[in-house]
Amino acid sequence: MKYACKKTGLFLACLFLTALTWAQTKRINGKVLSEEDNKPMVGVSVSVKGNSAGTQTGASGEFSIDAADGNLLVLTYTGYLPQEVKVDKATNLSLTMKTDASRLGEVVVVGYGTQRRKEFAGSSTTVNPLTTKFTPS
Repeated sequence: MKYACKKTGLFLACLFLTALTWAQTKRINGKVLSEEDNKPMVGVSVSVKGNSAGTQTGASGEFSIDAADGNLLVLTYTGYLPQEVKVDKATNLSLTMKTDASRLGEVVVVGYGTQRRKEFAGSSTTVNPLTTKFTPS
């Protein structure tokens, strides 16, 4: 009998603590714009730092993610500076990303993703659209 009461009490305590954890997270909606032209950015990675939760911005630059007050949202996009935003009471965010042209030359596009040039161990070529001539067959 005593064992059953302890087991039930432990179960209820775990259930209560889990419910408190769920109550702390909230839905954060946001829109990411480019600082250069103030246009929506498609495909920006938005994640919660130290957590596996993540998403990407859609066609209108908007995203939606669950996070708790005090969490950091990390925004990354190739050719732009990474940005960290602390979650506070606000549930709607408007964020702008700054370009980082100095690091763009370090990126090598491969058929299945991207890699930094120093990590790439293969042959590559640079295509310059101003000097490359296209001849239809």
